[in-house]
Amino acid sequence: MGAKSRIVRAITLRAGYATTMNNYFRLIPKFLLCALTVMIIVSCSPPEKRPTGWAKVYEDGKELFGRSDFERAVDYVRELALIEPSNDYSERGQVLSVILLSGLAQGYWEVAEAYGAGIDKLEDPAQRSEYRRLRLDAYQYARTHALHLAEVARQFVESHEVEEVGERKELMVECPYPAVDPPSTNQLLQRAIGGDWITPEEQAEAQRNALRMHVQRSLAAALGVEPAEIGPALQTGTARVPDAAFNLYLSGELVEGARIFGTQGLDESRNLVILCDQADASLKQALEILEANPSEDFEKISRDVQQRIKDTLRSAGYSLSGAR
Repeated sequence: MGAKSRIVRAITLRAGYATTMNNYFRLIPKFLLCALTVMIIVSCSPPEKRPTGWAKVYEDGKELFGRSDFERAVDYVRELALIEPSNDYSERGQVLSVILLSGLAQGYWEVAEAYGAGIDKLEDPAQRSEYRRLRLDAYQYARTHALHLAEVARQFVESHEVEEVGERKELMVECPYPAVDPPSTNQLLQRAIGGDWITPEEQAEAQRNALRMHVQRSLAAALGVEPAEIGPALQTGTARVPDAAFNLYLSGELVEGARIFGTQGLDESRNLVILCDQADASLKQALEILEANPSEDFEKISRDVQQRIKDTLRSAGYSLSGAR
């Protein structure tokens, strides 16, 4: 190619490049105008309305429940459950508090019992000492949650006094299904029961699994379904439970919690009576509801719960009245 041809070609390419760049720069204002338009639309859109006050407390509690952060979740909903005077979120806070507190109490109780069973099977004195410490800590957590359960139950029963027996209602169970499914068995605790030493990391996992399993059991019992059916029951995030059914569930959970204070547990008869008396109060409220709305299934459950209350008190040397 001659020198002249190369010069012509270079001029042509340069002109083409200049044309392209000119077109590009002409497009920039259009892009900027579009971006500015989008920013104006976004800025003019109404801001997302976020809950405040007690509504925020409730939503935060539900969010923590969904993340399986049950210890923090119960702090939020229990505050709602006990607030005076009550508000629009008190009842829902009471419902979630009962589910969580019962599950946590039973979960820690299982952990304490597991370490207690494995202590004497360990050969290392330091490991035995650590299992004793873990057992004591778990017992104390179980004790605290069981007493809080009785406290919330008393508030629930008092705020749901039967005024017009013919008019009954349903209670709302509103919570997301926990993101993490618990295991079907707690193999780490089974190892501890058998006398195996489990590491601190395994101890933490064993406790998490126990709490998840028992909160799931408690939630299923509140809904009146099997644990595997919780997902479908809470598909919309909300389920409704007849108040008589919830009273019977609450009464049964209180009786179960009373075992923590029996002679095979902490041996605190006074607290055992407190939970049994509260279980009886919840049972009586259920029976009042059933007077106007008979249900053979619920009446059968009520007889079973009443017998369990009597047996639990009798094991500690008490009658249903609380007198020895």
